Amino acid sequence: MMERRRHKRVEVDFWASLIHPLLGTITSDIQGMSTSGVSINLDEGLKFFVMMELDVKIRGEGWDDSMPALPVQVTRVDKRNIGL
Repeated sequence: MMERRRHKRVEVDFWASLIHPLLGTITSDIQGMSTSGVSINLDEGLKFFVMMELDVKIRGEGWDDSMPALPVQVTRVDKRNIGL
């Protein structure tokens, strides 16, 4: 498969709080990050879809907890993995 990423993805030891007005707050592991996005592993069989908008707050050791949640959009859905 041809690589289409513009920015190199880096594995990180962070997790995320995904915040949506109808779904509430969902916590999940971050699989990788790049300059242009985040790849999230979902633990639950939740129904996310491309172009869905939500806020994400990144958490973990070494991450600044004072940073606000960021507005993001789902760009990819692949089983239990989504791209933001």
